[in-house]
Amino acid sequence: MDEMIDPGEYEIGLRHHRSKKNKTDHGHTLGHIRARDLLAFCSTIVVPKRPFLAKKSHPADIVNRMYDTWWKSMILQATLWVQPYVREGDF
Repeated sequence: MDEMIDPGEYEIGLRHHRSKKNKTDHGHTLGHIRARDLLAFCSTIVVPKRPFLAKKSHPADIVNRMYDTWWKSMILQATLWVQPYVREGDF
């Protein structure tokens, strides 16, 4: 594993991949989560965030900056989560 990859995020990816799914925490869920489902999940977390951020009456430009930061963070995390799905040397 590359030193730049957060081991916690990498572990999240492994726990969704068939190599460790349901083994670490003895879960009883699907045996494998597809990479495309992990990536699609990002939008369900990010899109509803904008109204939440706007509730505190921040100016629109501040809300947009917070939202963009949240989106970038989510994409970075998803990139790390799907790393176990990518062949060695291709990530």
